[in-house]
Amino acid sequence: MAGWKLDNFRRNPIVLWAHCSDQPPIGKVISILARAGQLLARVKFASDVYEFAATIERLVQGGFIQATSVGFQPLKWLYNEERGGFDFQEQELLELSVVPVPCNPQALLQA
Repeated sequence: MAGWKLDNFRRNPIVLWAHCSDQPPIGKVISILARAGQLLARVKFASDVYEFAATIERLVQGGFIQATSVGFQPLKWLYNEERGGFDFQEQELLELSVVPVPCNPQALLQA
């Protein structure tokens, strides 16, 4: 988590629905940091100007949607032979999404 590059994201801190970049954002990130092995963000939904965002916000508040996911660009990585995959050492955050099914099952919303 220490490898997150957040400067460019902070200039355009969008929150998407399920990585759909061809739709308007459903919110914006009002604060974000990497801490204790987690990427933590506080989100403000665009519920006052976008009805779909209001629907997603209500689903989140009701506990029907509980997950997030990120779009990122790998910058530095190593191949992990034991795991058979890549360990990212540096990555640039491009977007944050609220999703029904996360790729990382630990990427859950907190109250």
